[in-house]
Amino acid sequence: MKTAVIFVHGRYPKTKLGFYKKLCRGKYKIAANGGHRFFELSKLTPDLVIGDFDSLNKKHLANLSKRTKVISHPVQKDKTDSELAFEYCLKQKFSSIDIAMPRVGQPDHFMGLISLLANPKIRKAKVRLVNHELEIKLITNQKLKFNYCTGNLISVKAVCNPIKLTCTGTEYDVKNLTVQPWESKALRNRIRLSKATVEIKGRALLFHYWGK
Repeated sequence: MKTAVIFVHGRYPKTKLGFYKKLCRGKYKIAANGGHRFFELSKLTPDLVIGDFDSLNKKHLANLSKRTKVISHPVQKDKTDSELAFEYCLKQKFSSIDIAMPRVGQPDHFMGLISLLANPKIRKAKVRLVNHELEIKLITNQKLKFNYCTGNLISVKAVCNPIKLTCTGTEYDVKNLTVQPWESKALRNRIRLSKATVEIKGRALLFHYWGK
């Protein structure tokens, strides 16, 4: 199984480096331009650095390992460095892609990352945005199981069309609850049992907050 993790630009807390190092295990490691900062902090070697390098100076590039592949793009382009890294993963047919984002950051860039989850070329690949606080997935007609996640928070946000939501083992158990895209009633549902399920009929973003 080919798996990859993309590190995007942002401030990676030194106290949480252990989480991100663990996220790298067994995966093809990609730095999307300024995401190389993580590899400097962690002392890990990326397999690929991709972008326009406006966030990396010549010193950074000169110090890259010979094992690191470099793909350069012009500064003036129609895609973000994160999107270029993501499309590279799709072309390489990775079956699982984690996009590591240490903070939500600027709203437009965050929405740009969210929109990557809807890329029609994903097909069967498992994709998520992830950091040391939460994971975000785009779910379509699926039933998810949460084992030993007691206390964690789950938020569901309908995308474009209404969904039917069923939750068990949570603070607010529901069955086939209709949730419109503009409604917020499916946000912040806490898992209360050691085994919980969330079933979504339709298409929705699922936010899973670790230990909140």
